[in-house]
Amino acid sequence: VLVDTFGTSAIDEDRIAEIVNEVYDLRPAAIIEYLDLLRPIYAQTSAYGHFGRNEPGFSWEKPSEVKAMKKAA
Repeated sequence: VLVDTFGTSAIDEDRIAEIVNEVYDLRPAAIIEYLDLLRPIYAQTSAYGHFGRNEPGFSWEKPSEVKAMKKAA
C-alpha cells in the first residue's frame, strides 16, 4: 500500500499505510466480499457510474472502518 497525502497529513504516510493494512483485508476474495462485487449491478453502473448515487446498492463508499482507523492512529 502506498499513501501519498501530498504533505497534507498530520500522520506520517508510512503509518497511514500500516493502518490501512491493519484495518482492511486486501486479499482479492476479501475485497470482492466486502464490496459485494458479485451482485449484478454492472449494467446500472455502466451508465453514469456509481459516484454520487443514492439508490440502494450503490453504497460502495462505507465509512464503517473510520473508528478503527482513528483508534489505530
